[in-house]
Order: sequence, then C-alpha cells, then structure tokens
Amino acid sequence: MSKFDETGKENIYSDDMPKVIAEYLRDENLSETDIMRYWHRAVHYIEDYTGHTREELEDKSVLVQPMLAIIADIHDNRQYQEERSYINELCERMIGLYSHNLI
Repeated sequence: MSKFDETGKENIYSDDMPKVIAEYLRDENLSETDIMRYWHRAVHYIEDYTGHTREELEDKSVLVQPMLAIIADIHDNRQYQEERSYINELCERMIGLYSHNLI
C-alpha cells in the first residue's frame, strides 16, 4: 500500500482546521476571528458550489487543499474587496469533481 492509498482523516470541517489555516497563511498578525471568518466563507463557498451537505463532504479530504487555496486568496485580496466572484481555476476544477450543481 502506498502513502497515496491512505484515506486522510482531515476534512474541511476538522476541529484542528484553524491551526492548519494559521500555519498555511503564516501571518503573525492574523487574529483568530479572521481565521474563523475565512474558514467559514471557504466552507460555505464549497458547500454552495458543490450542492452537497456537510455530511456528504465530511469524507472528502481531497477538498482541504482547494479550501486552503481559497482561504489564501481571500486573505491576500482582503484589502481590495470583501466578496469576490473569482476562484482559482485549479481549485474550481478540484471542487467541481464533487459538484451536484453542474448544468
């Protein structure tokens, strides 16, 4: 069995996700409130984009990396505008693999 066959226990709802986000962003000036706000926005975006419920997404550890990329984008562009309609194309494709909302 390779390391790629192992199923990750981490998902976008994991209790340790705020710590993962803080380490990923590497910004000492980032408050816990900001981390939680970014996390909630990214999770809601993924839920809305895919059309899945929390229960359906909890076993999709592959969505952690696109979620972190969305959070980094929100953080990097926070001074320009609060809400953005743009999403990184790679993240969109990764999330789109699990979407019910395709036309």
